[in-house]
Amino acid sequence: MQNDEILKAIAKGDKEALGALYDEFAPAIYGLALRITESKDRANVVVVEVFRKIWNRASSFDPYRINAFAWVMDIAKKVAIEHESKSEQFDFFAFQKSNSSGYSLEDLFRQIDEKHRKVLELSFFRNLSESQVEEHMNIPVGTVATRLRIAIKAMRKVLG
Repeated sequence: MQNDEILKAIAKGDKEALGALYDEFAPAIYGLALRITESKDRANVVVVEVFRKIWNRASSFDPYRINAFAWVMDIAKKVAIEHESKSEQFDFFAFQKSNSSGYSLEDLFRQIDEKHRKVLELSFFRNLSESQVEEHMNIPVGTVATRLRIAIKAMRKVLG
């Protein structure tokens, strides 16, 4: 069975097809996730999440627009990037409780340039996912993750 057909079967609820797709793609997804997360444990979590998303989204796969491998790896990349950025999140509430640095959140935000600050505000204060920030700002999800990571590193640097 071709990968396109496997995805069609998954869309119809075929669990065996999901197993076949797992056998075919899990090593490539794991390799990509490992490069992005730099952690075997997080890469394994990403693989599980990717196949959960494939199970839920298989009906949206269109073989006339994209091939199966590219579609699956695009999901994998987005999941890995989102998972990685979550592992680097800054705990604003813990900061406010234990802040002995003399900095307010406003002071910290002033230390970050506008494009990074905007992503941070949308992610943390509006509680938008990276995919939602991507849509809101009309920038790729990878750019969202990078800007978020840079903003958090800048805040940590200010705090010493």
